[in-house]
Amino acid sequence: MSSGSVDGAQSTNTVCAGGSSTDFSSAFEPASLRRSASSTTTTRHRETVGIDAAELMTSRTSSTGMTEPVVAIHTMSGCVPAAADWHCSHSPQPPFGHTKPVAKALAAIDRPEPGGPVNSQECVIACGFATAPASSSRTGWAVILRHTPPPATGSNPELSTFTKHSLAPAVDGFDNVIAMQQFARYLKWVWGTYWPLYAAMILMTNVVGAIAVATFLRFLIPLRGARELTSPNTVTSIAYLSYFIFAIVAGVVFTLIFFAPVLRWQRNPDAYDPNMIRHLVLRIPFLQSVTGAVLWAIGVVIFTTVAAQFSSRWAITVAVTAVLGGLMVTLMTYMEAERLVRPVAARALEQGSLEQSDLSPMSTRLMATWVLTNAVPVLGILLLIFAQARSFFDGSMEDLIPALVALAVTALVTGFLGARLSAMSVVDPVRELQFAINQVRRGNLETTVRIYDSSEIGVVQAGFNEMMRGLQERQQVSDLFGRYVGTEVARRALEEDPELGGESRDVAVLFVDVIGSTGFATQRSPEHVVSALNEFFDRVVEVVHEHKGIINKFQGDAALAVFGAPLPLEDAAGHALAAAREMHSKLTDLEFEAGVGVAAGSVVAGHIGAKDRFEYTVIGDAVNQASRLTDLAKDTPGRVLTSAATVRLANEAEQRRWTMLKSVELRGRRQMTQLARPVRATLADRH
Repeated sequence: MSSGSVDGAQSTNTVCAGGSSTDFSSAFEPASLRRSASSTTTTRHRETVGIDAAELMTSRTSSTGMTEPVVAIHTMSGCVPAAADWHCSHSPQPPFGHTKPVAKALAAIDRPEPGGPVNSQECVIACGFATAPASSSRTGWAVILRHTPPPATGSNPELSTFTKHSLAPAVDGFDNVIAMQQFARYLKWVWGTYWPLYAAMILMTNVVGAIAVATFLRFLIPLRGARELTSPNTVTSIAYLSYFIFAIVAGVVFTLIFFAPVLRWQRNPDAYDPNMIRHLVLRIPFLQSVTGAVLWAIGVVIFTTVAAQFSSRWAITVAVTAVLGGLMVTLMTYMEAERLVRPVAARALEQGSLEQSDLSPMSTRLMATWVLTNAVPVLGILLLIFAQARSFFDGSMEDLIPALVALAVTALVTGFLGARLSAMSVVDPVRELQFAINQVRRGNLETTVRIYDSSEIGVVQAGFNEMMRGLQERQQVSDLFGRYVGTEVARRALEEDPELGGESRDVAVLFVDVIGSTGFATQRSPEHVVSALNEFFDRVVEVVHEHKGIINKFQGDAALAVFGAPLPLEDAAGHALAAAREMHSKLTDLEFEAGVGVAAGSVVAGHIGAKDRFEYTVIGDAVNQASRLTDLAKDTPGRVLTSAATVRLANEAEQRRWTMLKSVELRGRRQMTQLARPVRATLADRH
């Protein structure tokens, strides 16, 4: 940008960017050109792309002549377009002072001829390092100007060329900064996962193994040339150290390459196939041990070749020692990786189940433990004794004792570590299963266990979870079944194999029916009617259950309750009469009234229907009588009626709560039936 003075008026060129403005002032040839005091502003945006944590800068420069543009930058939170085409506005403005300078940037456009059009510039605002011919560069928003149209007559070609070539490198700076920020966030995320511990343990195992092999060769093998072979200035030592560093770097790199999909899946689980991730996670111990084995094998070849330059005996010694050491480290790596990767494996197996191809037999793990803790150390001891018997080493058997002791100690240490890792691989999941089983015994059917093992133990873990899902479904079915047919009926149906037919039972039947339900339904909305009926039945069910009865069925606005079936109930008539009395008092504050009738007698209780669809119900004279008594109760004070015969079947205390009425002939019955109602009918109940 440039600024100058025209007839005493100050003017600046302004780049506008969606709420922010950048006023650049410069004194490049301040006296050579004059500009018009007129102002023209045109802005054209492309599609904007938000940048996380972007800082939208507002910059102003001095309108006084300077040798280089000094930009004062103010920040505000927002999103900056990734790319935009800008037409610069040329307007006279008073001078601005510099406020909170943060960065310096070089930007300029060609000065227009006085009264001529303002040249169009393309401006890309990006987060990066601004390149400017200033004495110091500071981090800020780099403003890169590229001249889009041909320079107007009288424009400054040096400024255009300088701007194009000097500021464009800031684009690369932008890319570098973004990449560095993303990498820093990635490292911060990785540090909060299990992988740093995993990497540290695997690395430590291999480093300790390599140092142990080198120490064994340097100090414990009774063979001439050990000092010369392992001297810091020899080729062997240099090769050993170089490959040691290379193996560490290569191991880390190959591990990251192999497990990169797992790391990306942990950050974005929905973007990856769960079956592929599960398969890869369960193979992590195997892949990690193979990676270590390959690096150890390469090291064996290199060091054996170097040792062969000294003597064939040293070549054999180095090869055998490195092979046995590498085998122990590889097996230890597998066992450690299998244990350390469990949290990730548990998460991977949440989205799928174990397949046959994922299984790794427990026998393989136990065999690896035996090789690690017994076979390798004992084989090393036998080889040392055999070699000494063949005069392979220098010196006597006494000179070989330190090496034998070292192998014996190694057997003890690796035996302890291997046995512990192997035992914990079995004990940990068994303890979790034991805890889960105890939770189930306490009634917690939501209990599950983590699945993280690829052996038979993982199959048991998966089987336990499947069993719990089956129990949960059974519980849901039982609960739902009980809501439809009654808890006792449902429980008996689940425990036994229900068959069509029934048995004769002495029961008491309670029938309750709403009074005037048809008129009530026509005067109110269906939703209101359903809500009122639900409240009515809720109180009916509560009273029936309190008195040990069951709701056999709902029939529109009526309900049938049974006392004494399917489970026998002592004094069924007394319980039914008590429920009828309490039910009347519980229903008085509802929007409608109901009649209640109670009868007792012998009925047939059982499953009635077809083979594919049946229900548990009761059929008999007591049911019909209760229904007829309910119809009469609707027009009787107190709204509750029973028969004298039913009252006589109840206990004495309950009998005293009922008073006898006249005898009537119930519809459908030829015999007269003496009625009875509760003794405490209030005046409010009378018509």
